[in-house]
Amino acid sequence: MLFDDINSFHTMSPKASEIFVEVQLRKDRTMTGFLLANKRQIVLIAGLYHANKSLGILLHLMDLDTKQAKSVNAIAFERSKIGEQDADFVIFWQ
Repeated sequence: MLFDDINSFHTMSPKASEIFVEVQLRKDRTMTGFLLANKRQIVLIAGLYHANKSLGILLHLMDLDTKQAKSVNAIAFERSKIGEQDADFVIFWQ
């Protein structure tokens, strides 16, 4: 899914797309490690692809630590294609 989304926004070779996806996944995993290492409650402000509950950091959090409560809240432009599969709570603005 991430591969297809990236290719819909960027024009690059299949090999470059694979590398781009790998970089995105490593960023998500690194941010997840930081969140879990911090003992305080934390709010992560990130782009929707990193914060998206169906493909981003939340999946890494669930993989590494299933005990903590997690939710994804998003702020999006009204024209954004964002749905309930992407976030638990969405605020739209114009």
